[in-house]
Amino acid sequence: MYVKSNLFHPQTLVHGFFGRKGGVNNSLNCSVKPGISEADVQENRTIICRSLGLELDQLNVLEQTHCNRVYYPIDNTITAEADAMVTNKPGVALGVQTADCTPILLADQTHKVIGAIHAGWKGALAGVISNTVAKMQELGAKPENIVCAIGPTIQQDTYEVDSIFHKTFLEKDAANLKFFKDSTRSGHYMFDLPGYCFAELRSTGIEKIDNLKINTYSNPDDYFSFRRSTHQGTPTDCGNQMSVISLL
Repeated sequence: MYVKSNLFHPQTLVHGFFGRKGGVNNSLNCSVKPGISEADVQENRTIICRSLGLELDQLNVLEQTHCNRVYYPIDNTITAEADAMVTNKPGVALGVQTADCTPILLADQTHKVIGAIHAGWKGALAGVISNTVAKMQELGAKPENIVCAIGPTIQQDTYEVDSIFHKTFLEKDAANLKFFKDSTRSGHYMFDLPGYCFAELRSTGIEKIDNLKINTYSNPDDYFSFRRSTHQGTPTDCGNQMSVISLL
């Protein structure tokens, strides 16, 4: 039902990158959308939590806006407009939802601080990753102690972007050219979102990074993909998978 990273020690935390299989009507969709009942979504979130030994009322889920804001959950299940969360409180589960964007789970298991990031290209470019690591440091984490995992996300060979997208990244930093390669279509490029996220993590001083290299787009049986659904003409039917981390 979910994949894990070997970098995280089960003695200190639980975590999982969940896919689309299972759940209500064999769909583990975790986002409320037109035509999808909130009760089904809550049941799917309950299934995810219980598979990790958690209860639904421990789970915090953001109103993700493709920004660089980081939220500190104080009480469980509080929803905020942000794209990352950090905590040092045991039993406070952090959940991010994705359907091509990059889910990143982080932990300083020595100082018991965790984080979860929804990194779309806008948030990644705006600094959501470095902001998250900075907030973890405010809670006592040390970059050299932080380990993290990059979960299922769209990979470069299926992520075509246009020249405006390309220009936006190069205007931010000419060195970003290395995250692009030419597409077969003129004026288009293939973008390496998880590669960009990996580099952003490294720039904060984190050295232990597990990139799972699972492509959401090319695994239709296992993962939701907004881009794949858009190409199929059914973008409103695309669900969202969830990634969760919680200190014990």
